[in-house]
Amino acid sequence: MKTELNQAFSFVYGVLAKRRYTRRELELRLVQRGFSTEISRRVLKSMDKYGYIDDQVYSRFWVGKRLAKRGFILLKQELLNRGVDINIIEDVLVEFGYEAEYNAALRLIEKKVRLSGNDCSVSRLAGFLQHRGYSYEVIGKICREITERGV
Repeated sequence: MKTELNQAFSFVYGVLAKRRYTRRELELRLVQRGFSTEISRRVLKSMDKYGYIDDQVYSRFWVGKRLAKRGFILLKQELLNRGVDINIIEDVLVEFGYEAEYNAALRLIEKKVRLSGNDCSVSRLAGFLQHRGYSYEVIGKICREITERGV
């Protein structure tokens, strides 16, 4: 059992050295690797204790990294798929705030319009944002702004 525990720790350290993971992702990796449930629990508890895994920190990192191209709806779904608790996700999204999502969407639309040579309809831009996971509130505000500008 001691060797299995050491192997599990070595495995998790190696995995975490390559990239960040949520608690659930690490749990799945340990199971896939064939470690027992008890060993997995002990390793994950230790990783939590020493701060090697923290879903809140992971979520902040994930949203910060991907907000430039994804809206809150899609980011929420991505984090849920990675096993992050919904309460943690919602707290992180509130931390970033509506303005961050709006500004990211606006930059994305400005780039899209620039690259298309101002040849995009408002409905096409709205669909583009919707496909990227932006909220209807953000999409509506941007569409009104584009219409007022006459783009």
